[in-house]
Amino acid sequence: MKLLNSEALLDLLMRQRLLTADQRQFVMLEKGKQRQKLLRQFGKEGGVDKNYPDLVEIIVSFNLFAGGNEAAPLDEETIMLAVARDQEMPFKKLDPLELDMEIVTKKIPRNFAIRQLILPFNIQDGFLEVAVYHPDCQAVLADIEQVVQMRVRPYITTKSDIKRILAEFFGFQRSISAAEDQFGVAAASGSVDIGNLERYVKIASSKEITPSDQHIKQAV
Repeated sequence: MKLLNSEALLDLLMRQRLLTADQRQFVMLEKGKQRQKLLRQFGKEGGVDKNYPDLVEIIVSFNLFAGGNEAAPLDEETIMLAVARDQEMPFKKLDPLELDMEIVTKKIPRNFAIRQLILPFNIQDGFLEVAVYHPDCQAVLADIEQVVQMRVRPYITTKSDIKRILAEFFGFQRSISAAEDQFGVAAASGSVDIGNLERYVKIASSKEITPSDQHIKQAV
């Protein structure tokens, strides 16, 4: 999983005319200093992402324009769309309202999903569809196929969307579990009154998200 942290990413962006030769040279000269600057800022915010910042995040932090066009900022989504095109992989814009919590939170363990930046979002035609940040994660996908006993179909997406949705969904899942415990719902019984559950979840959600999840949200 080296593409997004290598000079090959800069070459990719140049081929798609999203980075000029001057911009590429600027990034190469300044990326070391910018990485230290971002690390200092991230540390003050309590960040715990050991892989921060990667080259995508460094490029985005420079607030460059795509190909020098001032009408087109070179943001994270633009970069990842270019990666998807280059790797001939589909791009997935994640919408939380379209996702199934059971698939997101049950198919892949939370810590594994966060560490590998992978989010399962759909099952279709016998495939588990997953959103990935790293395009070169074939070994990880093979491990997932072995565990879930399904073929996996990967889609490229942004790191910020994966982190945000994982934090929200796993935090909400814990809030629901806490609410069920609070109202004495046994695992094999029916459902708790939805009005009471919703009120409790709103109150408990901020408490039930672990400190590590809070860091995930802050890093986005």
